[in-house]
Amino acid sequence: MITHLIIYFLFSIVTLTSGDVEKLDADLEWEAFKAKFNKFYPSLDEEIFRKAVFKDNLNFINYHNQMYDEGEVPFALGVNQYTDLTKDEYIQNVLSHSDLDKRIGSYAWLRPRMIRSKS
Repeated sequence: MITHLIIYFLFSIVTLTSGDVEKLDADLEWEAFKAKFNKFYPSLDEEIFRKAVFKDNLNFINYHNQMYDEGEVPFALGVNQYTDLTKDEYIQNVLSHSDLDKRIGSYAWLRPRMIRSKS
């Protein structure tokens, strides 16, 4: 009887929905991002906002990289120190005017170090 309860308990722990797994993955990515880039936020509200921006950007990165894997785009993207910034914040605070003059297509706001080549 106890063996059945233990097995049931273990099975119930590992039966996560795909949404739960995606949320867990995004939360783990968020924590790894903060640790890797030494990110701290002045308030809980700011951290909640930055986490939402990060998740939106992570979704875009994953979508873009799926297109890359399917050969639809020539490069892949990755997480970097700017992944918690909105597109407008990135343009306003990171890009210089000379960088804006060198933009190409819809990827104008991406710098080369945000891009990884297919190996």
